[in-house]
Amino acid sequence: MCGCTCVVVNEADSQFTPVQQFDYVGLHVDLAAKTVSVPNSWYEKTAAVVDSVVVSDEAVVRDVYRVFGCLIWMCLVHNLPMCLLSPALRHWSVLSKGDLSLDSTVVLPDSLRQWLQEQFFSLSHRVSGVGTYDLCRDVDYPIVVCSSDSSSYGAGFFVGEFVNSWEWPAAEAAWHIYSKELSSALRSIDCALTLYPRHDIHLELDNTPSIHTLAHWYSKGAYWNSHLYTMWQRVRDAQVRLSLEYVHTSVHRSDVLSRYPCYTGAPVHVSTYPGRMTL
Repeated sequence: MCGCTCVVVNEADSQFTPVQQFDYVGLHVDLAAKTVSVPNSWYEKTAAVVDSVVVSDEAVVRDVYRVFGCLIWMCLVHNLPMCLLSPALRHWSVLSKGDLSLDSTVVLPDSLRQWLQEQFFSLSHRVSGVGTYDLCRDVDYPIVVCSSDSSSYGAGFFVGEFVNSWEWPAAEAAWHIYSKELSSALRSIDCALTLYPRHDIHLELDNTPSIHTLAHWYSKGAYWNSHLYTMWQRVRDAQVRLSLEYVHTSVHRSDVLSRYPCYTGAPVHVSTYPGRMTL
């Protein structure tokens, strides 16, 4: 039939009869067990590259990038947070800024080479079930709508019917605005998990770097990755979904909290918030 329709088929990589297990685009899919993993053929080919990078004193940049890319792919396969790969991603950033070609050789720190070997072995032998990608729940959870914002001197958030705002203490006041925005966003997620259990969380932000960070659970700032992993784990353990939305500053309701942080105690009901305004 394929010949009659002039379709060229890759017979070596094709399956012509129904099966319960198959390899497809870097995935091994087991329909009976409802699991995914990386194929053995992919592992064997990639393991040779990993060995050349971690065993030798010097490594070719092209091979280092391939190893980093493989780790990223395995995190995507298993729906894991990118902060797990922060040592590799930070080093990738350093290499990409250097005057190096793909054929250049570099010396990787011993600690990084050992970490690469351990992470590759762990991730390549991992098997993930369907629950990794879609939460298996008997009922749909209601959604609690949250928003957070920060300025150079204050921050705040709305979480459902509760609100909180604060002035940054001296140590945190010196942070970059990205860190302040991310900190207030993480505080709002923490509040939602505490005050609204069994609720999916929809978070409105006007800071795109924070949205990008929370979408991938990774920050270039090394300080934040342990906090991101802890929050990712809490969200997963709570079996809730986190969705993110960009809202322009001009209509972002938490903007007033960061500019006029006149309530600095525990979260209160929105109707009693002394600094409530309508934008």
